[in-house]
Amino acid sequence: MVDDIEVRVRGWLTDEGIEVRDRPDPRARFHLLVRYPPTPHGHVFNVVSPKQRSLLVISSVTQVDAGQQEEMERNS
Repeated sequence: MVDDIEVRVRGWLTDEGIEVRDRPDPRARFHLLVRYPPTPHGHVFNVVSPKQRSLLVISSVTQVDAGQQEEMERNS
């Protein structure tokens, strides 16, 4: 099952029309960069299968500008 997870994930992303790029990562079975929505302004996500683990990690980085940070501080 673990061996075919990359094939399944790649196939699903490709079927959805999502661009998939490989990212070298010695700590992972595979590490993909995907853009969603698949437009020039889409957000980049990491899809990673770490070695020695039976899981799939999906992560994203969001940049918060100073004004947004101030607003969050006021509302916390």
